[in-house]
Amino acid sequence: MRIGLVGCVSTKLSKAAQAKDLYNSTLFRGRRSWVERTCDTWFILSAKYGLVLPTQVIEPYDVSLTDAPTEFKHDWANHVLGQLEAILGDLKLYEFEIHAGSAYREFGLVRQLMAKEAQVSVPAEGLKIGPQLEMYVGNASHTKARFGSIGAHPASGAKRSSYQEIGWKLLQVDGDSATISMSELEELIGRFLPNSARNYREWWANTERSPQARGWLSAGWRVENVDRERELVHFTRNPEGYVPRVGRRPKFEGEGSSAKQTSGHPKEEKAGIFLDNLHETGEWNYVWPKVTERFSRSFVGELHIGEAVYDFRHAIGERYVFGNLRTHTVTFLNGRPVVEGAGCDDFRISKSLVSFIRGDGGYLLDSRDDMPATYREFDVVFQKDEIASPDAKDALAVKIREDDVAHWALHGALRRLLVPGEQANRVVIKGSSRAHAPDPEEVLMRKSRRSSLSGRAQKATAELIIQFGSEVTKSDPVANSLLASSKDADQLIRRDPFAFLVGIICDGSSSVSSGWDIPYLLKTRLGHLDPYRIRADYLALRRAMLEPTPLLAQVNDATEWIAEAADRVVRVYGGDAARIWRTRPNPTQLALRLQRFAGIGKTKSHIATELLSRFLKVEFSDGTESEGGFDNQVRRVFARVGLSPTDQREDVISAAKRLYPQRPLALDQSAWEIGRRWCTPSDPNCKDCILKSTCLRVAAGANSN
Repeated sequence: MRIGLVGCVSTKLSKAAQAKDLYNSTLFRGRRSWVERTCDTWFILSAKYGLVLPTQVIEPYDVSLTDAPTEFKHDWANHVLGQLEAILGDLKLYEFEIHAGSAYREFGLVRQLMAKEAQVSVPAEGLKIGPQLEMYVGNASHTKARFGSIGAHPASGAKRSSYQEIGWKLLQVDGDSATISMSELEELIGRFLPNSARNYREWWANTERSPQARGWLSAGWRVENVDRERELVHFTRNPEGYVPRVGRRPKFEGEGSSAKQTSGHPKEEKAGIFLDNLHETGEWNYVWPKVTERFSRSFVGELHIGEAVYDFRHAIGERYVFGNLRTHTVTFLNGRPVVEGAGCDDFRISKSLVSFIRGDGGYLLDSRDDMPATYREFDVVFQKDEIASPDAKDALAVKIREDDVAHWALHGALRRLLVPGEQANRVVIKGSSRAHAPDPEEVLMRKSRRSSLSGRAQKATAELIIQFGSEVTKSDPVANSLLASSKDADQLIRRDPFAFLVGIICDGSSSVSSGWDIPYLLKTRLGHLDPYRIRADYLALRRAMLEPTPLLAQVNDATEWIAEAADRVVRVYGGDAARIWRTRPNPTQLALRLQRFAGIGKTKSHIATELLSRFLKVEFSDGTESEGGFDNQVRRVFARVGLSPTDQREDVISAAKRLYPQRPLALDQSAWEIGRRWCTPSDPNCKDCILKSTCLRVAAGANSN
């Protein structure tokens, strides 16, 4: 039996009414319509009353769960669970579909429902308000699709997403069934699966509305079942037996004389994307609704995508944005502005601008997990890291040189969803129509080229960076003596891999040792640090974290993170946390593994990698190619001081390997600290920087004024 749980909203009638009618926002009405179609019965989750029957008459109120203290949210979740048990009895007999924000779900309600062996799904998880409204209000026919009706064309007119790589994999299977691990699926799509893929079976529903399902449906396959314990996905051939035209099997190399893909999609029959008749022009004006903007120069040409041809213009000028006069670019297709760019704080060196990456619904992205795979060839950053301004957003953006027209053209085409996925990293520049036009390979595809230091000066600079890292290590009490504040606590961290994992999860306060004391204190209260037992008894863990006094300030978050870590260690690593690093991954691969644990972000994962090497003597394989190290802050330092000819990732990694081959990541970690202290994106403190004696930026007089 399916039970719908719908969160309350702030928009209400001014007088008492039945609960289903009291809340009158568009979002609530959409959620109500959804559960009335898909669920056997439903309840309202009220911030004030807890569980409310739709026909129950209640007075309007002004209580918000979002702004409530964490303790209140946990107590509220316990109260709602008790109400559900009182009304429904044994909860494992039910399937709960929750349509509510994270404040209603993530403070114990979902976890306790699953502990009661109930099935839980969150159809709108990860969607912002706009896409939610589109899902709930704009598509009443979604109900049939989400229960497996896939007779319609699953991806007609849509751009190819990274999930279609799953389809290409399945097309190579000869039998009628296939089992693929979630780790292998992540390798196929080039990024992590979202957490909901591991937590909720609804994510794997064979519905044409979800981009992941279109990946396998378009290949003529469907998900039969998901083993979430072992993280295995079982696929079977679609019983309806159709293969849509965008999913026909391509000719792979060696299968025949023709290497061309068989497809009914006209755009896929063309060889790549190209700019033709490209030339540079002088001043140009564009009339916005309220102002006319003057551009000092622009590149004009024709953008060919398949059989379609678009008038292309990339205009470069200046505008007062983010508190300063910055270089501003606008890319136009058929006379309409498609993407804009704003100059970075390091524009004088990089000559680059940033421009937002948007999701399918037009909303900004704040996680690389949600980033379309077609942007993997771009330099992807967070806007607030490149522009120091209160108005800068913590959202993903591409960083492109002002005159790198090829990438601006591709970025604009991707924004307009014009590019087939398999062509998204190929842009060809055809011949220019004017004799004086610059060489396309030199002007249009170049990255952030600049002068470098001499080989001897580079070696001296690298030695300074390594020496600085050693001095930081000596002055760091964590590196110089103990991780924890006592020898017993420190020995536990060194002997017990799960204790180390708990320590890095809890290491978030200003005091270095406080987080590392938690594993020993928790073991003293709990009597063990066995991930199997922690996983089986969440309430015992919570009591040990809280009583007689909370072990740390963010005790509720830390409790959830430790419980989730125990669950993941048991499910994925067979109860042995050492298996996270025992296979000798390279440092950045290990950082990515650690980031799969709740409470461990990018910074903590790199700290953990360094500590494992320094304290636990964990050996890593050579390699820094995977994501994680050498972020934009490190690249900025390498390019500014002249260690690398460009600020591009591949050039920086190559320089690190050449200058310190025995351990390139040491340069990454020390350069990151230099970037944090002195070599900031705006107003760098060159005067006090330890690299001022060899820095190319200082030598060039960039800080003379």
